[in-house]
Amino acid sequence: MRCADCDVALVSELELESANAEESSPELVSVLETEDSSFLADVISLIEEMKIPYVLQSGTALGMGTFLQSDALEWRAVLYTPDHLINTVENCISRVKAGRSKELSEEDTSSD
Repeated sequence: MRCADCDVALVSELELESANAEESSPELVSVLETEDSSFLADVISLIEEMKIPYVLQSGTALGMGTFLQSDALEWRAVLYTPDHLINTVENCISRVKAGRSKELSEEDTSSD
């Protein structure tokens, strides 16, 4: 279909652009599932500092259909990031874990 006034293609070009935009948009992938809100806060702080986009899904009803009834009201969270940034976010998670391990070993040393 073309415009009657200027003979420009109308619908077909828009459909192609829309399809190309969907193909080029990154897919979100899960990089972390946790029940530790403090750990999650440290990870989020680091990825925000690095300006990495993310989506966070959390709550007490998350995954109710897949867990035992006794686990139904336990808080949990899932962190998602674009697939092309998964290695960067995994490195952030590792840095937070390493920092926490170091803090724990320092506490053990100081309590002796």
